[in-house]
Amino acid sequence: MLNARETPEEVDGTATPDVTLSTLVQWVESAEDEGSPMRERSERDRDYYDGRQITEAEAAELLKRNQPMIAFNMVKGKVDYLLGLEKQQRTDPKAYPRNPGDEDAANAATDAIRYVCDLNAMPMLASQCWVNMVVEGAGGCEVGVEQNPAGDLDIVIRPVPWDRMIWDPYSRHEDYSDAKFLGVVLWMDEAEVLARWPGAGNVIDTSYDRVSLSETWDDRPRFSIWADAKRRRVRLAQLYWRTGQDDWRYATFTRGGYLDEPQVSPYSDEHGRPECPLVFQSAYVNRDNWRYGVVRDLIDPQDEINLRHRKAVHLLSVRQVIAEQGAVQDVDAARTELAKPDGYIEVAPGMRFEIQQTGDLSAGQASLLQEAKSVFQALGPNAAMLGKAGSSASGRAIALSQQGGALEVGAILDLHRDWRRRVYRTIWNRVKQFWTAEKWVRVTDDERNVRFVGLNRQVVTLDPMTGQPTLTVENDVSRMFVDIVVEEGADIATLQVEEFQALADLAGKGFPIPPDLLIEASNLRSKGKILERLRGAEGQGAPQQPPPELLTAQARIEADMARAQMDAQVKAAQAQQDAALEREKMAMQAEIERMRLEAQRANDEARIAAEDRRKSADLEMQWQIAQLNASMKAQPAGAAVPPVALSLGEGAEQAITTAFGPLAAMMERQAQNGDMIAQSAAQMAEAARLMAAPVEIVRGPDGRAAGTRRVV
Repeated sequence: MLNARETPEEVDGTATPDVTLSTLVQWVESAEDEGSPMRERSERDRDYYDGRQITEAEAAELLKRNQPMIAFNMVKGKVDYLLGLEKQQRTDPKAYPRNPGDEDAANAATDAIRYVCDLNAMPMLASQCWVNMVVEGAGGCEVGVEQNPAGDLDIVIRPVPWDRMIWDPYSRHEDYSDAKFLGVVLWMDEAEVLARWPGAGNVIDTSYDRVSLSETWDDRPRFSIWADAKRRRVRLAQLYWRTGQDDWRYATFTRGGYLDEPQVSPYSDEHGRPECPLVFQSAYVNRDNWRYGVVRDLIDPQDEINLRHRKAVHLLSVRQVIAEQGAVQDVDAARTELAKPDGYIEVAPGMRFEIQQTGDLSAGQASLLQEAKSVFQALGPNAAMLGKAGSSASGRAIALSQQGGALEVGAILDLHRDWRRRVYRTIWNRVKQFWTAEKWVRVTDDERNVRFVGLNRQVVTLDPMTGQPTLTVENDVSRMFVDIVVEEGADIATLQVEEFQALADLAGKGFPIPPDLLIEASNLRSKGKILERLRGAEGQGAPQQPPPELLTAQARIEADMARAQMDAQVKAAQAQQDAALEREKMAMQAEIERMRLEAQRANDEARIAAEDRRKSADLEMQWQIAQLNASMKAQPAGAAVPPVALSLGEGAEQAITTAFGPLAAMMERQAQNGDMIAQSAAQMAEAARLMAAPVEIVRGPDGRAAGTRRVV
């Protein structure tokens, strides 16, 4: 039975360094304590991607104010594009020889690595890590071995979700190459733990004894709990740590003791040194060593969009009222009627009851909403990358715009590509370490022409010097030293397809590739019958000279191919011109939109100023009328009207002129802005007409393409 001892002992004859159980527990808890704020931010990023963008406190406040709980999930569209981009750019690993003459060994290593990737659905695992990198900021996997029912060791790749990763909080590199320790945390039922470690009952009981049943007496956050006595569940930690430059140790433990005693890592690299099987990767690291993804920069613009939209809708749906006390009999009933589109309110005669217009406030919120959307669209994948640059753009122009916009996400894609390369390297290390017996790897799915590659294959050959039979090992993986790279190409099934594509390209360029060699390299189901008939026809006699008609047809085909290549070059140049015109068109649209917004803002300011002056003039006129009435009442009956009555008309005329003079100036400026917008719209219409005109290829006397022109 395992005891909760603190000092590790010798394991397999190798003395472990002086790292106690309390030290390992402290490492795990310090990683959680110092990373708690970072993990809360990562959980928030995941909630925003899932559409949970309104907290419970915000929802309660909005419900209290009778405001709509509106949230447009624009983050999901940005992230989903990046997820699709990773799937589109999936590639396969390839091994290259380090020494001359090792090409066959490199091909065998490539087949072995791809065989392991196919068995473990590596593309799906890579996409899962990519999701964690983009959203939460970190992801990874574990490359280990597992015994199958037949007793053989299979290489397995297990994904490690971001919330189960443990790492040194002082690590600063994106690939965790400077981390002191890496690990995985998981919760398991007591029965499951005992089934895997039959003698771990004492360790589990000790973990339960160290758990407080009341949170009041806990002096640590709740995530530092190592066991759940009610559910009979235990938290385990599987930790790998460095004891030197390249010396990794390993242990599985809980707070109550060891389940797997500290020992040298059971995995080794290509040079035989202990290796950590965990391959982690993060997207970005800030100055506080926090890991974060692409979603982090989208949070604030997303909140701004949701807030401005809720404000604008709320201001459009409510009305402000200024009334004297007693103007209405029931204030609550009046509020209810004001909220209706056909509301009816009875007001007491002579009492003040004014409905204030809030349309200007709503327009301001709408302007801020538009600005927030512009900022959001500029972050991450833009409209060009999403293929939404404009409906009038040609397909070639959209493709060129997408290629230019992809440069913005090239850095994080490069990090993910490096993570896959490190995973492939770790897979090859497992192959060299555990595939010691003879093993056959299938590298094609052709049902009639199945090709196998033998690894560690023992063959008997004759010694050329002595003539005696000798036993040699063919494709000995322990002696293979290769370099593994991630090719920049489309994902294909096997090397056979790659070789056939290369041969087909050479044949298309005029290289003398025999037809039977092309058929043999292909993946046709009936290529065996085709080769039999082809070689049977060749065996009947010497090849005859092709007839002149065949030579003429071949020359015609070559001429057509040259003409098609020239046409493709001309179309590519035309596509570049279309892309330039499209960019100019988008710039003109942006300038017109800016002018329109400026004109709208100037109109709103002038209207508000005119309204303020009109109200001031009304108050001034009312005050003068009151003064006149007072003076008239003070005069005796039959007396002449004082001169102030005549100055009232002049004052009113001056007040009206002061109030409505800026309005006339504003209308004049609006007319000028309208002329400018009309001129820009005319220019855009002319540019669109030219772009929509069909393109005609101009050919020379020899029939080859010499240029293009638009038919207007």
